[in-house]
Amino acid sequence: MNSKTTRLQRRGAEILSEIASGLPSALMNMISVEVFDEARRPIVETRLGLDVLPE
Repeated sequence: MNSKTTRLQRRGAEILSEIASGLPSALMNMISVEVFDEARRPIVETRLGLDVLPE
């Protein structure tokens, strides 16, 4: 994996964390961000798994 891909993965993780507070109330177990290049070819996908923890 090259440094550009690693940088894009980090940016995808940042985007996921920014939107995490605005998640819909519907049940789901994962959200993802996919990064594309200028030609709209997929470069990397970052996934965030969600777990419900009982209190």
